[in-house]
Amino acid sequence: MPGLVLAMLLDTLAAATATPGVLGVHVVSPDPAVRAAAEAAGARTVDEPEPGGLNVALEAGARAARAEHGPEVAVLALQADLPPVEAPMPELAPVTMA
Repeated sequence: MPGLVLAMLLDTLAAATATPGVLGVHVVSPDPAVRAAAEAAGARTVDEPEPGGLNVALEAGARAARAEHGPEVAVLALQADLPPVEAPMPELAPVTMA
């Protein structure tokens, strides 16, 4: 994974974990280096199922979040490469506090 993309992932993880109301962050990736970096940043990781794809990855992450936090937990998907993201993300308050 290129350094810039990994840096954006880590920024996105920092912002998500610093946002009040976020119970946990799950990263779905087929890349062991990405999963290792995410785990080092405090995220839980899920190996992307085969065959992969965005919808499959989203469903795997949602399943992992609900297995950990209960079936009623709200799940929000974020792309890893959100360059302007800053911690905390007040725009998530309506979702995380619902």
